[in-house]
Amino acid sequence: MINIAIDVETTGLIPGIHGVCALGAVLFDDEFNETARFYTKIKPENAIIDPKAMSVNKLTDLQSFPSPGTARRDFFCWLDEVTNGSATEKIFALGHNYYFDKGFLINLLNAQRYDQLFYYKVRDTFVVAQFLKDLGKIPQDQSLSLTELCKYYKIKPGEHDALGDASATLQLYKELMGEI
Repeated sequence: MINIAIDVETTGLIPGIHGVCALGAVLFDDEFNETARFYTKIKPENAIIDPKAMSVNKLTDLQSFPSPGTARRDFFCWLDEVTNGSATEKIFALGHNYYFDKGFLINLLNAQRYDQLFYYKVRDTFVVAQFLKDLGKIPQDQSLSLTELCKYYKIKPGEHDALGDASATLQLYKELMGEI
């Protein structure tokens, strides 16, 4: 398996209507140590741009960013390079509230290509944190947002930057596994 923490910033909340405007990925080894990074901003095509979403991710001048096709090609090239062409291995994704990002990733990368690349099981820090909260290891009043969990575990949050959030998610996952 290829382990990658992945995050997207989007122009809104609905895949297919809103688009990806940034993609960040962190390759990590079996001990959860970061080994490589990928980041690109993306000019969403045929996507509605919600001003609220843009104020959260702080991305402006979207027209100057690479096209989705260029971003997709660059991601696949990076992936081929850092995995030495391990095309037969699937990506075991790690994310925070991953199923939100998944719909956007499927649209960006193409559904068939996504299914070829990504393992159907994922690691999700939101799910693990909810489990720990249910066990009483995280306070009941603790927010499970990535930013707030990072503050709780004294991790520098990514602050709605795709690469920063992917890296923070990996660090958070290590902390959460230490709780189990």
